[in-house]
Amino acid sequence: MTLVGLIIAIFGVAFVFGGHPVIAAMLLLLAWVLLVLDEDMKSG
Repeated sequence: MTLVGLIIAIFGVAFVFGGHPVIAAMLLLLAWVLLVLDEDMKSG
């Protein structure tokens, strides 16, 4: 897990509890994409 992905995921969770589900979903999706890309780069 990259530090950037972790920070974005934390912000995503914070927005969920803050009442912004749309923003939270976008941030969590972005964090997931970064995680997948990071794993691809490590294996490749």
